[in-house]
Amino acid sequence: MKQLTTLIVFSLLLLSSSTHAGFDAAFADYENGNYKEAFMGFEVLADKGDPVAQYSLGRMYYEGKGTTVDKVQAYMWISLASNLGYKKATKYNVILKSLMSPSQVEEAERRTDRWFRKNSHWSH
Repeated sequence: MKQLTTLIVFSLLLLSSSTHAGFDAAFADYENGNYKEAFMGFEVLADKGDPVAQYSLGRMYYEGKGTTVDKVQAYMWISLASNLGYKKATKYNVILKSLMSPSQVEEAERRTDRWFRKNSHWSH
């Protein structure tokens, strides 16, 4: 039992370390203007439920950095980050929502719900 516990703790530490390294690489790409690479890095982490990566990906969709401008996708990713407790995302989403049509917000909320259903291990 002790070996199993040690293995689980070690695996979690390794996963946390690799996630942190992935975020650092994506952030460095962003800072260096390598937006396509940063976008791909944040996307991988966002899909895994990292709220800071979700917020970053949402901002990239809003600003059109590394991808085309897409307010619906921006709102979806930033909403996910907000729902997972990233407070900066909550504030930004209020602003973003005010710049969108009601149909855009509705579509973004549908996509957000779909993501949570697909990733049911994350709280909503």
